[in-house]
Amino acid sequence: MQCGISISDKKYKKPASSGKGSNGEQDSSGKFDYGQIYGQYGQGSGNPKDSDYYSNSDYTNSGYGKGGWRSGRRGHRRRKNKSRVGWRIIGGKLATEDQFPWQVTLNTYGQHFCGGSIITNKCVLTAAHCLEHSYKITVRAGTLDRYNERGKSYNVVKRIFHPKWNTKTSYADLMVVCVNPHITYQESIRAGMSGIGPVCLPPQGFSYHGTAKISGFGKASVNGEPTNQMFYITEKILSHRTCHRLYGKSEYPYDRKTMICAGKINGRTGTCQGDSGGPLVVLKNNHWYQYGIVSYGGDVCGKSPTVFTKVSAFSNWILEACNSCK
Repeated sequence: MQCGISISDKKYKKPASSGKGSNGEQDSSGKFDYGQIYGQYGQGSGNPKDSDYYSNSDYTNSGYGKGGWRSGRRGHRRRKNKSRVGWRIIGGKLATEDQFPWQVTLNTYGQHFCGGSIITNKCVLTAAHCLEHSYKITVRAGTLDRYNERGKSYNVVKRIFHPKWNTKTSYADLMVVCVNPHITYQESIRAGMSGIGPVCLPPQGFSYHGTAKISGFGKASVNGEPTNQMFYITEKILSHRTCHRLYGKSEYPYDRKTMICAGKINGRTGTCQGDSGGPLVVLKNNHWYQYGIVSYGGDVCGKSPTVFTKVSAFSNWILEACNSCK
C-alpha cells in the first residue's frame, strides 16, 4: 500500500502504481529501503553521525526510561513552570473516513493518553514523553471514535526511545513502538470507521514552508475532557525566527535543527492535552508526509503555536528503528 494516501482529499488523484512512496513494502531482505519510505523525494543523507542512529533494546532512552517527570498517561508534562506539552485539537473540524488513515490512539488500561502515526505495518511513531510512565500500552487504529469497538487494537511489544532524548530540554522527543500483530492496511468499510494506512516519512534534512494538517483525539476545549472523536486543524508552519522568539528561552528551548512550530499567536485553534505524539502532515506530490510530532506548547491551549519534533531531522533513525521491529 502506498504511504500518505488520503482517500477523502479532494485534490488527490490516484497515481500509477510504482512501488515508491510505500512504507509497507519490503525488499528481499525484509527491510524497508529509502526509496519506499521517501517516495518521490529520493534517498536520505545516510549520515550515521547525524541524529540517525538507534538502540534496539526494549526500553532505551539514555537513562530516562521509567523515570523523569512527564505524565504520559495524561498526555502532558508536570511542569516547574507553565510551559506545556501533551496535547485535543482546539477549534478543529471533524475528520472524515480515510482522511487520516495513519492516525492512531495510544491507550493504557483502555484510556486514551496520546496520539501516534503508522509508519509501517510493524511500527508506530509517537513522542518520547508519552511513554515514560505508561504500561500495558495498546495502539488503536481504524476508527474516528476511540470508543468504537470496530477499531483494530495492537499490542506494543517493544519501545525504542531515541538515544539522545532529553527529558529536561525536550530534545529528540520521539520514539518508535513495535506492534503485534502486524497492522493490516484497509480502506474504511462503514460509517464511523477510518481507513488504516501508513504516512510517508520525509527524507533526512527535508524542509517545508506552508500549511499543514494536525489530527488527534485531544481536548476540544481548555477545560474539557479528551474528545471521543478525531478532529483536525490546518495551521501555518512558522519561521524559525518566530518560533525562537516565542520559545527560545523557555524551559524547553526551541532548537531550529530538530524542531518546528505551527499555529497562531493569540489564536483560537491549536493542540491540547491528549494530542501529544500525534502527526503534523504536509502534502507533496499527492502524498502526505509527516513533518512533525506534537511535543509541547504554551500556557493556554490554542493561544500560542505548538512546537513539534522535526521528523526529517531523525528520518534515518526512524527508518532503522522500524527495521528492527520483528
